[in-house]
Amino acid sequence: MDKGTAPVRRIHPAGIRVWQGFRIASMAADWQRFSEQLGKIFIPATVQQMQPLGLQAYFPLILPDSGFTLPDELALVIYSSQDVYKTATRETVAGRAYGTLHGTVFNFNREGDIPKSRSFFPVAWSGNLEDSKPVYLKDAAIDWHSGVLRCLVMKSRDEHGMSDQYAQISAIANDWLEGSNETSDNVILQVEEGYLLCWEHYDNAVTNGLTDLLKTQVQGVVVIDTCAEKVMVQPLFSAPDNGVEPVAGLLMDVRLESG
Repeated sequence: MDKGTAPVRRIHPAGIRVWQGFRIASMAADWQRFSEQLGKIFIPATVQQMQPLGLQAYFPLILPDSGFTLPDELALVIYSSQDVYKTATRETVAGRAYGTLHGTVFNFNREGDIPKSRSFFPVAWSGNLEDSKPVYLKDAAIDWHSGVLRCLVMKSRDEHGMSDQYAQISAIANDWLEGSNETSDNVILQVEEGYLLCWEHYDNAVTNGLTDLLKTQVQGVVVIDTCAEKVMVQPLFSAPDNGVEPVAGLLMDVRLESG
């Protein structure tokens, strides 16, 4: 096994890329083709090409067609550090090819009606939410492949979006941190103008956590509340290889089978 493929059991959330993807204009009216391209090519290629370069875990989620009011795909792309991620994606041929692959399915054009696809590393929780900035609530490295990862997608039902609730959501997160929160070992939270994203990791089984507080105390519509299911991908150059089955609303824990 190459050094880059060695699994790191515990990873700090600062090494996680939080991704939101919106499909390209040529697939704007064909969500089915977009989802099939993700399943047949993009999602399996992510682990096939990037795991040997340091990818430690990959949790994609294809969302139902929302007419671009929500992302078409979300993902946590987990590396042991930001430096490993930058080296893998920028300083290798496979990484640069993988970066180019994004443009075959995702929009990066700032003009037009389709939002621009984007990703960020989360920052430490400061006590207050900022628009479009993912945060991790606990300064702790955890094993993302053990236990349970849960993802909540909540859409605003208010015409003003989620922005009027930023202070309330921040207060809920602060109260949760100050109280008894041993039920989960880390949370990544992101709030946009029209929706809220929460990734909560539990050490063992799912119990009441921040996700449940957000569902009951935030004014919004729950679009997805799901836990990751393991999905295995064959090694690169396998034949036949049909990729993975794209299922809207399924949070996948995509792993590479040993060759």
